[in-house]
Amino acid sequence: MKLCKKLFSFILVLSIMLSSVSAFAAPNANESGINEYNLAPGTTVICVEAFVLGWGYVLEPTVVAYNPGETLAQLTARVLAANSLACVMNGAADDDASYIQGIGCPQLAAGASPSVPAYLMTELEAYPDWAEENLGYQPGGWNGTENGDGILSEFEYSDLGGWMYVENDVSLPVGAGAATVTDNKVYRWMYTVYGYGMDQTDLYYCRGLELARHRIPFLYCRFAGD
Repeated sequence: MKLCKKLFSFILVLSIMLSSVSAFAAPNANESGINEYNLAPGTTVICVEAFVLGWGYVLEPTVVAYNPGETLAQLTARVLAANSLACVMNGAADDDASYIQGIGCPQLAAGASPSVPAYLMTELEAYPDWAEENLGYQPGGWNGTENGDGILSEFEYSDLGGWMYVENDVSLPVGAGAATVTDNKVYRWMYTVYGYGMDQTDLYYCRGLELARHRIPFLYCRFAGD
């Protein structure tokens, strides 16, 4: 029987504060909108999030200086290293096809258990049977396991899990190794556990569900019953 239950959607509302424009400072939105910042030329914003697991930020929103022509993969690797966070990349940071496989996660290293909201867990548990019936294969769903090295990596906890990024809350059609960093942008790395990013953006890979414009904010709901 075809499953067609709608998943509650999430509104990605970025709400971060700018205290100063330095190499590593917390940003603040101005009155013109959540994705427009009065930043100095040559700076942008980057953060790393594991809200879908109930862990909040791995790296708080940070204003960083970037080098002309620097790719997001290069910038991410540099910023993570500056914050003593591991960065495991598939390919070199200057390779167009490179992507991030894993990021050091203090919450994971400290032994935190994931806290995925019940409605999303329902979708994760239902997806394998739905895929078998509608797509002809069963890719798996929630596996609940991690490798114990303190690095949150692809396919951990979920067979559909991994790291994805958005630029000003928009999914780009290129990997981080092919995305050139520009001024006045917010680059968010987010761990996804469902639909190869559909729990985070308007990507449309699983169960025909549109999660685009009605998302409960991730910075915001914390998956603690809000």
